[in-house]
Amino acid sequence: MGKVIPFPGSYPGPDPLADSLADSGADPGPDPDYAWPTRPKWVLPADDAPVDPDDDRYWDSSRVVQGPDDWMRLYIDLVDAAPRISREVMVPSGITMDLVHEVIVAAMGWQDYHLHAFIQGGVDDPLAPRLLTEADIAEGEEGLLESEVRLFEVLRANGDEVGHEYDFGDGWRHVVRLIACGDDADAIPPGDPVWAVADRDADPEARVRLIDGHGACPPEDVGGIHYYNQVAAWLRGEPGATIDEPEQLRAWLPEGFDPDVFDINAAQNRLAATRAGGRLDLVALSDRVAEALVRLGSARGELASLLVGAELPRHGERHVVDTLSDADVARAARPWLRLLGEIPSTGLKLTAAGYLPPAVVARVYADFGFAPDAVWGKANREDNVPTVRDLREAAVAIGLLRKARGYLHVTAEGRAGQADPRRLVARVVSRMPFGSQDYERDAGLLALAALASLADYPPHIAEAFWPSRLHDALELFGAFGWRQGWDPVPDWVVGRGAYPTLAALTRMGGFTCGRYGEPGMPCPLGPALARAALCTPRSAR
Repeated sequence: MGKVIPFPGSYPGPDPLADSLADSGADPGPDPDYAWPTRPKWVLPADDAPVDPDDDRYWDSSRVVQGPDDWMRLYIDLVDAAPRISREVMVPSGITMDLVHEVIVAAMGWQDYHLHAFIQGGVDDPLAPRLLTEADIAEGEEGLLESEVRLFEVLRANGDEVGHEYDFGDGWRHVVRLIACGDDADAIPPGDPVWAVADRDADPEARVRLIDGHGACPPEDVGGIHYYNQVAAWLRGEPGATIDEPEQLRAWLPEGFDPDVFDINAAQNRLAATRAGGRLDLVALSDRVAEALVRLGSARGELASLLVGAELPRHGERHVVDTLSDADVARAARPWLRLLGEIPSTGLKLTAAGYLPPAVVARVYADFGFAPDAVWGKANREDNVPTVRDLREAAVAIGLLRKARGYLHVTAEGRAGQADPRRLVARVVSRMPFGSQDYERDAGLLALAALASLADYPPHIAEAFWPSRLHDALELFGAFGWRQGWDPVPDWVVGRGAYPTLAALTRMGGFTCGRYGEPGMPCPLGPALARAALCTPRSAR
C-alpha cells in the first residue's frame, strides 16, 4: 500500500517536539487541539419518493432507475486527467457498492492494492459522507457498510454522481455518473464502437459489460494524477515536457507503456473475473469458494480468473457429477466403496489405538497398487500406511462412516452411497477441500481451482500446464492472511497443506499415482472432480 494520509480527526496527540519546532520557526504541523468538523452520515434517498420533486428527471420514467433489476450505464471519469481517462460500463442496478468498486478498478486497470472509499455526491467535498469498507469497520468507524448498500440506492436518476477515491496516498479520484438506465442503458448509441455491440451480443449472460474506454490506466504508485500528467506528456514527446531522472522512470514503467492506449481485451478479461462480472454465477459456487473470494480481498481476481477458466455450471444447470460417465463414476467411487465394503452390518471393531484391523488395512492397501516397498514395515498397520489411514479419516469426516464405542459403522449416507455410486461421488466432492486444519482446506481450495481451470485442456497440455498453474494458485495462500510469525508461509508448507485434497483425488483417479502413492500428473477425470467440488452440492435424488 502506498503512503496513506490521515483522515480528519485521526491526527496524533501533542508532539513533545512541537514547542521546539515552534521556537525554531519550523512548521509544527497540524494543531493537535484543533477540532475537525464531524463528517455527516451518508443519507440514502427514500425508495418510494424522488430525491427532489422539482427535478424534471423524476417525471420521465425512462430517466429514473425502476428497481434492482434495471440496467445502469455508468461513465467513470478519472478526475483531472489530461487528456481524459474514462471507462463506460453497463451493470445491473442491484449489485452492492463493494462490487461496484471491483468494477471500477477492473475497468480502469488498477491492481486493487490500496484502500478506497465512495464519497456521496462526488469528490469535491473532503468532508462529504463516505461509505465504509471492512477496513474502516476494523478501525472502529461507524456508518453504512458499502457491501450493504446497492447501486440503485446511490444513483437514482440520469445525471446522478458518486465519488470514488482509490489509494489515499496518490489520491486517484473518480466520478461515477449514471448516464442511462433501463432500455436506454442496453442500447448502443450511434457512434459507439462496433466491437462493443459484438461483445454485448456474444455474451448475453454477462452482468457487467464494457462499452467504451479512453486512455491507459496510470501505473500504481506513480505519484498522483498531476505528476502522471507530466509523465504522460513526456512520453508523448510534447514540447517543453520534462521530468527528473527520466532513465530511472523509463526503467520503472511497465514495458511498452503508452498513456494513450486502452487495452480493450485486457479490460474485458478483468471485468469477467470480478464477482459482478457474470462469468461467475455466485449462487452456483460452493459456500467455501464464495467465502474465499471475499477473504482474498484485492487478490480475488486471480482466483476468479481460475474459476472463470473452469467454466463452472450456472445455477439451474446440470451438476458436474451428473455429466460424468458411468465409468468415471465407478472409478471415482471405487476407493470409498472398497473401504465401506469392509465394514459389516454390525460394525467393525477397531484396534485399541483406534485403527483398522491389520487384515483390513492389508486388503485395502493391496488394491491401491503401490510399490512393494512403499511403506515402512508390514503394509498392515495404519501408522505404516498413511494412505489407508487418510482414506478412513476422510470417510468419517465426510459422514460415510462413524466411530462409536470402539467400532466403525457405515452411516445412512454411506449405505445410500453404496446403492448409488453417483450419489457417493457427489457427497465426497461436496466435502472437498479436505484437511483437519483451516490452512489445509484453504490450500486445498486453491489446488482445486488450479486443477479445475484445466478442464478444457487436452491431457498432454494439462500435464504441461499443471505445475505452473498449481504454483500460481498456491501463491494466493498468503492473501488469506496465513503467516509463519511475520514471514510468508514457505511454498513446501503450502503444498503440504493441499496434500489431503490432492491425495483423495489421486485415489479417485484424478491423478496418476506415484510409486509411493503421491499425486502425479492430472488425469482427465481430475479437472471434472475439481469442478464438481467448487459448485454448490448436488441435490439428492
